[in-house]
Amino acid sequence: MQQSGFGRFPVTVLPHVLVPLPDGVHLSLKIWFPSNDETLLREAYPVVMEYLPYRKSDFTVPRDYRRHAWMTSHGYVSVRVDMRGTGDSEGLYFDEYLITEQKDACDVIRWLCDQRWCSGKVGMYGKSWGGFNGLQVAYHRPPGLAAVISLYSTDDRYTTDMHWEGGCVLGNGMLSWASRMFLWNCAPPCPLYVANWREEWKNRLEKASESWAKTWLSHQTNDAYWKQGSINCDYSRVTCPVLAIGGWRDAYVDGVFRMVQSLPNVRGMIGPWSHDWPDTSRPGPNIEFLRECLRWWDVHLKGEPAEAQLPKFRIFVMDSQVPNTSNDVNISGKWLTEPQWPPGNSSDRIVTFVLGPQPGLLHQANSVGTLSEEWVSVKFKAASGQWAGEWLSMGGADVAADQQIQDSISNCWTSAPLSEDLNILGFINLKSKIRVEAETAFLAIRVCDVHPNDQSTLITHGLLNLSHHRGHDEGLPEKLIPGKVYPVCIELHATGYTVPIGHKLRVGISSCYWPTVWPAPNTSDVHLCVGQTGNGHNVTELVVPVADPGSPVYQGVAVSESPKIGPPLPSLVEADSSAIYDLTSGFSFAGGQYTRTVNSNTGPVIIKEGGLDMVYQKISTDAYTIKDLNPLSAKATSDQTLHLHWTIDDQSLDADISTHSEMTSDTHNFHLINTVNVLYQGEKFFAREWKDEVPRHLA
Repeated sequence: MQQSGFGRFPVTVLPHVLVPLPDGVHLSLKIWFPSNDETLLREAYPVVMEYLPYRKSDFTVPRDYRRHAWMTSHGYVSVRVDMRGTGDSEGLYFDEYLITEQKDACDVIRWLCDQRWCSGKVGMYGKSWGGFNGLQVAYHRPPGLAAVISLYSTDDRYTTDMHWEGGCVLGNGMLSWASRMFLWNCAPPCPLYVANWREEWKNRLEKASESWAKTWLSHQTNDAYWKQGSINCDYSRVTCPVLAIGGWRDAYVDGVFRMVQSLPNVRGMIGPWSHDWPDTSRPGPNIEFLRECLRWWDVHLKGEPAEAQLPKFRIFVMDSQVPNTSNDVNISGKWLTEPQWPPGNSSDRIVTFVLGPQPGLLHQANSVGTLSEEWVSVKFKAASGQWAGEWLSMGGADVAADQQIQDSISNCWTSAPLSEDLNILGFINLKSKIRVEAETAFLAIRVCDVHPNDQSTLITHGLLNLSHHRGHDEGLPEKLIPGKVYPVCIELHATGYTVPIGHKLRVGISSCYWPTVWPAPNTSDVHLCVGQTGNGHNVTELVVPVADPGSPVYQGVAVSESPKIGPPLPSLVEADSSAIYDLTSGFSFAGGQYTRTVNSNTGPVIIKEGGLDMVYQKISTDAYTIKDLNPLSAKATSDQTLHLHWTIDDQSLDADISTHSEMTSDTHNFHLINTVNVLYQGEKFFAREWKDEVPRHLA
């Protein structure tokens, strides 16, 4: 245990503790105590709480086993909560991030603070969903919540989550994510802990098993639905200390920059990571993440003095990378710090490039008075986006491929070889003016690092539904008037990346980016004005923020090839090697159709912990198809299966859930089909189908 960095405290775990809520519903907690016997605790300890819908008695057992016990051994009570209507908790659950979810968390914090073994201080910790709701609960300022660690989360549910981006439907985000929660929401409580588990299960299936995709599709602007749970509505309400962490291979990195800029008490950190913990993520380099957490909790929950003042913002700036769809690498680069964001000298840290006649991308200093103004047509090409990788990288072979083919079917502007390194840091913006011949259209902007051998590495991208050119809030999107000229500014995802001397910078522009974005209902050209006006003003320019050239390399991040973390669950070594993840793209000559499929299989995951003896296996297939020059042929499907097997008192219990989700569209509507089939002991237990139509409002 010492080799794993465990502390001096022994650890006892209670797997199922029921906490009453004011409305009579009970939530199930798993609690790790820093003692051989929780009844003998002689002093009070701070509590670290993780609050999720992801089932503490099966799906998250392997990761919880490694992390919560480790933190407890350093003098903390660690708590994993199954949210209302999920896992082993009572009640019903109807959507993500509801106000009920947040208020329940406040009630749990109140209950924790009332326990004799709690010091009165609670910290919330988690990534993704657990990172979201840590911020959302802090917004309510419950007494007792003293600090938050939030990884891969967002301050803005509309602009930075798996549903919409730039006013565009995320084709390989929205349905795929809805289908996964559709599956888990149809799963039963653990029979070992919930006596009436079959009744609870049937109640959930009959009253709260519907897919959430219809709800998400129905809210097509940044309305009150999305603003509930978005802390950017009033950053000042989040007063407790927040450690906000992001990763360049993760899709939620933008929110870290905004939170560092706007939260009153925050520290930010961005590494090279995907949507996984910084000590196990691929790509690396990994860091001593649990030590990072322990330092934060010791200061803010125990009141211990900080070893040193933590910089406001620690950022890993990546070196140039050759295209590689695999995440199984350690990315080279350097850690820098920023005392504030945006930088105080941000106006001095901008490099501007001008888009001239194709293919020229000119440095502003070399372009004044040399370019004429002209219009360029960006045409619909269904293959655009096939080399983009997944919207959310989970650490597998799921990131963007070499962009050379993508570049060849896009409108591209390429610079001359750079005469010095370009150390990009922040949000690149493309400013231009456009006109279209339809009421709606969109643009995808890619920025690439072009190597001397012509390999093209995707650095970052940005999306904009052009009918949202005034903004995403209700009342701002508008039908485009054919032929009218509109100014646009498209913000790309934040990045930290060095394009080295001798390489070229490339901008690629497309009006289709499938399956990342659901296509517009037409194939109208988007006309982009480039060059300069007669008085020398740039018509279309790429505004690139850069790192402070005088910033020293920061040595305070504990990078490690083998970070300290708890040992894996012993039973996991019994599992076979059938776990897979495979993303493929192809073209059918017979059907003239592009197809992308994503297959994943956990293999059987064997869990033996305390009295729990069970196996689960989850299998997923997502598929995306589209025919050239036919945006209305776009189709997304997601098939999910889950097998659960328990052995209790020599009795075998089996539950099998399978779901199918599909999404299509015509000019005016989105169409959804969702079905679920549930078996218990091999016999039909529940089945239902939903068919829904959602009007398109400039989406």
